[in-house]
Amino acid sequence: MAGPEAAEALSACAPALRSALDESSWRQLALALLQEQQNCRDEDPVLGRYIPGSWMLTCVYLLSGGVETSLAHPGSCAARFPSGFAKVLRAADALEHGQKLGNSVDVRHAAAPDGGFTVSEFRRCFETSKPLILKDADTLATSSPKGWGLDALHRSVAKRLCRCHIQDDALALTSGRTKLSVIRLPFDEYVTYMESHKDVEPLYLFQELEPDLKQAIDPSFHPPEIFKEDFLLDAYEPPEGFTGLAGWLLVGPPSSGSRWHFDPWSTAAWNLLFEGKKLWAFFPPSELGRAAPPKVEAQLLGGLASEARRFYAAPPVLTLADVLGTPEADSLHWVMQGPGDLIFIPSGWWHCTVSLTKTSAYTRNYINSLRLRVLNGGDPGANTGKC
Repeated sequence: MAGPEAAEALSACAPALRSALDESSWRQLALALLQEQQNCRDEDPVLGRYIPGSWMLTCVYLLSGGVETSLAHPGSCAARFPSGFAKVLRAADALEHGQKLGNSVDVRHAAAPDGGFTVSEFRRCFETSKPLILKDADTLATSSPKGWGLDALHRSVAKRLCRCHIQDDALALTSGRTKLSVIRLPFDEYVTYMESHKDVEPLYLFQELEPDLKQAIDPSFHPPEIFKEDFLLDAYEPPEGFTGLAGWLLVGPPSSGSRWHFDPWSTAAWNLLFEGKKLWAFFPPSELGRAAPPKVEAQLLGGLASEARRFYAAPPVLTLADVLGTPEADSLHWVMQGPGDLIFIPSGWWHCTVSLTKTSAYTRNYINSLRLRVLNGGDPGANTGKC
């Protein structure tokens, strides 16, 4: 049975189903329906329509073949935030007003009275082993930072299909994509989702900056001078299906973010925020990657492409809320990121992020010459990250 009859049948039993299934279960059902209906093998499934605030109504829509129903809407269309998000917001506010949550992250300014942050200082003090937040850095990469804001993106790429990561399996962003780790939505449908979802862990737009997307957003966008050196392709041949060599556009609602992970193939990364606020937590690498951050269950960790990395981390809001206010928070490095701020993530460092507001950002992985020398069996040299 399919079409309007299926929608009517599902509508009739919806009250009972609503009490038996939460939004996460309806979301899983919607994803399964997309897989079945589109017979996806080589392409990620496309969700062309999200019914505001409800995966249940989205399932009805999919089963009906795209017919809108008169089924009563299950509650408000406003987004609902997960338990613990208020605690994360309070902690972020305290951090922003000078209180310590644990260890800090070094701050530099792109344009300072003494001439600003230099490539030599970055390579001498940070590139090997220290996270960094670089303030007012957006103009180092673009002359049009406003073009990356949410309103501008909505105008420039409204109908463009964008990939959204589903982190239910906890491995999607670090250990490779699983069958149901990615779906595609038109950007304007993602905005609808972003403003009305009720997911504990929201879908996170994580779209490769392919040439057509870059052309639509900001044709002149380029890495800042301190990141122009990139030997990723010289270090590894990307595995089949690997994408994102040009970086990613990141967009998310409040409470979205990335679970604890460290970046693959021994890469470092940089993340430039254009709109909104994010809270970051870092955990330093350990010998052979055996130690993991608090609340992360880890097995066989490593940073090389050939090494398996398996771990489980809860959604970022739940993980950080569980740690805040405990002695475990002291083992982490905390930093707030605002518009124009660039975060540098050294190779091997664990990191976890939570969007405190709607956010738009760009991120990119890279391998510098020093890291390439290490990967080829050489000595890292005298740079130790201590200045």
